[in-house]
Amino acid sequence: MAHPDLSPEQRGWFESAAALIDVERLYRLNREITAIHSPTGRERAASEYMTRYLAEIGVEAQYQPMGEASGNAIGRIRGSGGGPSLLLYAPIDTHLDATHDDIPWVGPRLRPDMIPEVREQDGLVIGLGVLVYFVFVHSEGTIDAPKVNEGKAETTAPVQPVSPQKSEREQRKKPKPIPVVKVIGGAPPEGSGATQLHFTKGEKVRFEIETSEPFSFEIKGLGITQSIESTSTISFKATKAGQFPVIATATLIGVADLLISPKK
Repeated sequence: MAHPDLSPEQRGWFESAAALIDVERLYRLNREITAIHSPTGRERAASEYMTRYLAEIGVEAQYQPMGEASGNAIGRIRGSGGGPSLLLYAPIDTHLDATHDDIPWVGPRLRPDMIPEVREQDGLVIGLGVLVYFVFVHSEGTIDAPKVNEGKAETTAPVQPVSPQKSEREQRKKPKPIPVVKVIGGAPPEGSGATQLHFTKGEKVRFEIETSEPFSFEIKGLGITQSIESTSTISFKATKAGQFPVIATATLIGVADLLISPKK
């Protein structure tokens, strides 16, 4: 298999990697994972399945719980050390399944990728579609690349020094900056994905939706729907933990992912 943009050496690497792909095993894995209903906030079964699968094929794997019903599957293949790390990140959750109440907003009928069941067509495995997917290539030493260290997922965000003159109470009083979700035409700006919003159960959720036109949205899993005419601040109390997508009503596109962590 040739590629015009690859050097002979790179083409050799590509063909060596492609020769290792077991099409039947990949197809079976795709079908089995798609058959597991894993809407946002309820991905535990799918993540546990993937953790078991990675362990069965010899990959260092662990399940990282994010709540009672959600969690991550983490696999690690160690290199020789000393070089940059490659992080492959793909959300395992899907958008919530549609109902007939969503017609005609989604079209004259529900598409196969809106129904929570797996089916095969022309060699394709079809099921609920995921909201977003990413591939990051970073060093483990950057804030963008979550790293697994001694069985714990963490990020290496720089630590801000605390002035000794400020008391702990003064530090707690410092207001938390309000995150901004930019929306253009019912979707995130071109080239960017859904904004990640992080809060803790019990605290007040506050974020700003920046838009120059009327915008309606639904926070799936929380039963919150709202319409705004222009840029507005959204505020409510986080009553339960989980991951909840903020979906544009008109386009059914996720503009933000709201992650509410359990209270420590």
